[in-house]
Amino acid sequence: MRVTMVDFDWCIFPLARPLLRAGSSPGFGQLTCGAGRGAERWHGESIMCFECDIYHLGLCYRGMKFCDLKYKQSCAVENIYILTVRGRSMYHFSKLSCMTNCEDMNFLNFNKRTEVICCKHENYCNLPDGV
Repeated sequence: MRVTMVDFDWCIFPLARPLLRAGSSPGFGQLTCGAGRGAERWHGESIMCFECDIYHLGLCYRGMKFCDLKYKQSCAVENIYILTVRGRSMYHFSKLSCMTNCEDMNFLNFNKRTEVICCKHENYCNLPDGV
């Protein structure tokens, strides 16, 4: 079976032919987006992430939710650290989310540091390390 596809800015648009994958039923014209060639995700297989405003020591204090990644999104962990008088950073809590145009980075303020870590390699990859 031959599937005609057009690659357009990280999305695949199958044209006029059925799509078949192991364990799935045929579909026509399903939109597929991914992180590049070979990493496409088929319709119905989006990556899921945790969402929580205050996550600390394995508990979500504002109710754990879930989100599925949309176009140009990644799972994100924002680790919040408080800066001590001696200039060291002490972990305070994390924020879990789906973030658009996410990039790994650090923000430094006069009294806190925020570390952003992005991922989209597997479902629920945005739990902080050590959990």
